[in-house]
Amino acid sequence: MVKPAVFAQNQYILPIKSIHGKIQYMRSYHPYPPVVPTCMRYVVVGTFPPARLTEHRLAAGDVPFYYGSRENYLWPVIRELTGLTLNSSDEMCAYLHQAGIGMTDTIASCIRTDGSSSDAALRDIAWRDNSALLENCAHVLFTSVRAMKDTVRRHPLNVAWTVLPSPSGSSNRSIGAGEAYRRMKSADPAFNTFRWRLLAYEQWFVLGC
Repeated sequence: MVKPAVFAQNQYILPIKSIHGKIQYMRSYHPYPPVVPTCMRYVVVGTFPPARLTEHRLAAGDVPFYYGSRENYLWPVIRELTGLTLNSSDEMCAYLHQAGIGMTDTIASCIRTDGSSSDAALRDIAWRDNSALLENCAHVLFTSVRAMKDTVRRHPLNVAWTVLPSPSGSSNRSIGAGEAYRRMKSADPAFNTFRWRLLAYEQWFVLGC
């Protein structure tokens, strides 16, 4: 018998053996509520946090917050753009409120079919209702194409939206394969995917409403 793993807030992630002998996992729940500033200019919309964050088993360098895994580039890019430290969930949340930036994900809970953090492994999805946020902002910033597709399929948007380069470290290869990136890399061999994200993010992540 496989014993359940106990995490914070009395949540259980129970691995079970499938009939094919593979490990599957019980439902994972989104650990963070939407961030809704009083003066909201934009809403950042992703899909679902990686397994380490939803299962409360943080690694060194992780922060328990949206995009808080140490492999994610969102907060390092924002630190570079703003000069702020933003090393804790409280600091990150305070920054979002001060900057007028909302933050949410499309998925409220799901089952990870292989225990990984890949969006492709998410099944039996329960969607988060983001309708109020999407109707009360001037612009929606998606951090992946999947987040955009999942949102517009369920909630037609009446505001402008942009798909940003994914902050996930796993997207570095696809960014590097892009023609525009290759041109800039050819002109400046020191150019990298971090600087590419800086250019794409800089107009959005500044302070003040």
